[in-house]
Amino acid sequence: MCGRIPKISIIIPVYKVENYLERCVQSVLKQTYPNLEIILVDDGSPDNCGTICDNYANENSNVSVIHQKNQGISAARNNGMKVAKGDFVGFVDSDDIIEPDMYERLYENIKKTNAEISIGRFIDCDENGKANANSEKCKEEIKVLACKDAIESLLIDNGWVTSHACNKLFKKELFDSLEFPVGKVYEDSFVIIDLLLKAKTVVSDAHGMYRYCHRKDSIVETKFTEKNMDLLEAWEKNKNQIIEYFPELNKEVEFRYLWVCCYLYDKCMLNENRCDQEQELRKILKNNFVDILKNPYFRMTRKIALCVLRVSTAAYRESVRRKLSVID
Repeated sequence: MCGRIPKISIIIPVYKVENYLERCVQSVLKQTYPNLEIILVDDGSPDNCGTICDNYANENSNVSVIHQKNQGISAARNNGMKVAKGDFVGFVDSDDIIEPDMYERLYENIKKTNAEISIGRFIDCDENGKANANSEKCKEEIKVLACKDAIESLLIDNGWVTSHACNKLFKKELFDSLEFPVGKVYEDSFVIIDLLLKAKTVVSDAHGMYRYCHRKDSIVETKFTEKNMDLLEAWEKNKNQIIEYFPELNKEVEFRYLWVCCYLYDKCMLNENRCDQEQELRKILKNNFVDILKNPYFRMTRKIALCVLRVSTAAYRESVRRKLSVID
């Protein structure tokens, strides 16, 4: 890549976001990084998104469009990857917004550290893109992490590494023989450990770059459905992978896996009707109750909450509904 500016491919799956799509694409077009290709993947959207995508492609030489039957975000990303020509690849959700210097900063951090993955901080926003209190404050700190340290950071959720794909820049070769799982929700959780295991170095920047806009009707904001159990499946897979490579991270893996169980159980509690998966999740928590109490990464609020659960499901359910949880 010496002597030229590396190309970055940005893949944006598009489905039923006509009220948000233009602000998203505009934020990518305004990037200060000079060599971007933008791939819009119209995932069979029934609204005006396909036409909006075509208009952007007609007006911008670095924008292309794929139209496909509705297959979900994973298939859209995978199909975008098949035509991507970049040396690096990034993903943006079509209802979010990115800061103008995001990809320039992410690439410069790769250039300085020779990392394979570069990470920027999220800015939590409402659905209009307005930052929540304290979320937009910029920090100027960068961490360079080896593979094991990056995975540990993800497991204990200390803020430097998250499972999300959209706040990152990847060397495209990391996706050789790797795809997002079609038909799954929480698709990022299925691939993040594979990607981290392939990377020798990860660089994470505390500067806010990606405006994550919380929509009430988005998949992650809705109440529990059977599809939410995909997250447990992903972390069962991840647990086995990590222990194979780094058995010394047993406590950290235990924390992340059981935290996912707690998170899903709490989502069950928010449903008006009982969930079929409630008993399965409660059994896992019951069988691992002592381990949770002994695990140093669980907060005291979570440990107390599980003690309440052992006494009264109704009391626990009420605490969740009063937003004393989803408990940290």
